[in-house]
Amino acid sequence: MDYGRKEYIVSVICAGYIRCEVSSGEFVLIHSPNIHEKYIAEEVYAKAYDKAIEDNLYFDEEIVVWLRENGFWSDLDERRLEQIPKDIEKTKLSMFESQFDITKRENLRSFLRKAEVQLNRTLRKRHAYDHLTCSGFANYAKQNWIIENCTRYENGKPYDFTYKSISEVLADWQESQFSEEIYREIARTDPWRGIWSVHKRGADLFGRIAAEYTQPQKGLCAWSSMYDSISESQESPSDEVIQDNDLLDGWLIKQRKNSEQRKSQQQTDMSLPENIANKGEVFLMTGNKTEDIERVANMNDPLSRSIVKSRLKTVKETDRAVIEANLPDVRQDIKFAGQAQLKEHLRGS
Repeated sequence: MDYGRKEYIVSVICAGYIRCEVSSGEFVLIHSPNIHEKYIAEEVYAKAYDKAIEDNLYFDEEIVVWLRENGFWSDLDERRLEQIPKDIEKTKLSMFESQFDITKRENLRSFLRKAEVQLNRTLRKRHAYDHLTCSGFANYAKQNWIIENCTRYENGKPYDFTYKSISEVLADWQESQFSEEIYREIARTDPWRGIWSVHKRGADLFGRIAAEYTQPQKGLCAWSSMYDSISESQESPSDEVIQDNDLLDGWLIKQRKNSEQRKSQQQTDMSLPENIANKGEVFLMTGNKTEDIERVANMNDPLSRSIVKSRLKTVKETDRAVIEANLPDVRQDIKFAGQAQLKEHLRGS
């Protein structure tokens, strides 16, 4: 993105409104609601929600049943909705771990883009009839109220919707929203980075209290804070990783998994009796749920997982009982222990 485009986007976000052309040379400003207007908008939502219940619209959990009954949703769709986010996370992690293997990394990136397209298609299918739900109906009423009461001519007078209807202006506002990729690029580069640095030293940011920040302003602040935390981390990734959203997501996933593993290991150690807490190997029983099995398995560090994998392979390839001393990792430990004893003996001679 060129610098001029970035300056434009920063200006739009800082202004707190969207400039919309309603006729040739005639513009209106779509403002975000202030605290008082937000209060009324939430009242509109609550009343619309109650009205939707009276009119027998569906609750969120009921709409899925209706979608299935009418052939708009299937078990395959449900599996995709559950599995694709997991595939996306695994792919991003693999990209980070393969960052120096350019061919593999870019092949993974190609798969990632296809998975994202499939996920977006599935989400659109799942939410295509949200207007039949109480929450969807109420949210639409709230958005319409905000557009009707927060859209003004550039001279400050309320817009009378002569040239464009409320729904048309709402559609223009929705189309003007920036993508996550844009927010992330703006948050980590100038000119915004300079503004953010001055703000951290106490300068005012948007000329309004935090409670009245617009959603774009909140989003940009959130991304900026995230990049601050990353740069201040003791294990901060390289600039190349930071500039690549997919690789950085992979780094964040890896950091999260490492943190979860450490916490899980600490909790396990605290729950074990003292007489077994410091043993080399501890076996924990789980139920049949996949997530329970994965949670226990993930308590192992990478070396331990490699040992488990090696042992399972040995057992599968052997048609008789396997003696522990014959396991590859145990043989290696015995060998190293023998070499260490020999060195100590020679040193003492």
